[in-house]
Amino acid sequence: MYGDTVDILRASSTTDRYGNTVPATWSTHLDDVPAVVQPATSSENVIDRDTVVTRYRIHLGPAVDIVPTDKVLWRGVTFDVDGDLEQHSRKGTPHHLEAFLKASTG
Repeated sequence: MYGDTVDILRASSTTDRYGNTVPATWSTHLDDVPAVVQPATSSENVIDRDTVVTRYRIHLGPAVDIVPTDKVLWRGVTFDVDGDLEQHSRKGTPHHLEAFLKASTG
């Protein structure tokens, strides 16, 4: 079922000068995670600047350690996890996770 592999990136945290916890350094949390990555949508904003936003839908195994603040590296492009992860079940048993990924350029 899973024809692709992705790397999941997670940031260590630090405290900024205002006392807020912020991401520090991104590093590989999990590598070569089996996945299915499918195109979802893309849009282009040409007012004020050229910006292209591309979204994909990712399917992962049910036990993959990924959270909404992680990033996903696929085919050399780093994507943000866009929103919450969806846990799908079959007959009450966890089957897979789904989420949207988003990358912006420009």
